Amino acid sequence: MGEENKATGMVAYIGDKPVGICEEIPTLTELEPVAGAEAIAGGTVTAEKLAEVTETIHAAFDALVPAFEQLARSLGRFAAAIALGYELRKAIQWAEVYNLKLAHFYHHTKKRRIRKKYAKRILAWYREEVAPPC
Repeated sequence: MGEENKATGMVAYIGDKPVGICEEIPTLTELEPVAGAEAIAGGTVTAEKLAEVTETIHAAFDALVPAFEQLARSLGRFAAAIALGYELRKAIQWAEVYNLKLAHFYHHTKKRRIRKKYAKRILAWYREEVAPPC
């Protein structure tokens, strides 16, 4: 058996080759403290340092706000597209039963622009005749 197959600890791999063996997993109490943590634990945090840190955090969040707004708009458009697709599928199912002529034209059309035209007609019929107004 190779050294990496021993049951003595965890082995880290990069690619197919072992790079290191960890005998034990350290617990949180065994880890070394972060540099500067003793100053915070000792109570030497000043109001100026705290204000400086809060300003930095505030600036970071101000930089992230436009990205989150763009994400929210994109998710809104995505949700609207999903809702429209669901409504179209439901409208086509209703048309297959109650408006066979439109459904037949929709299903037997090869060109995308003509199929889109019949999809619009089916949606208009569905919204007018079947779906209750909101």
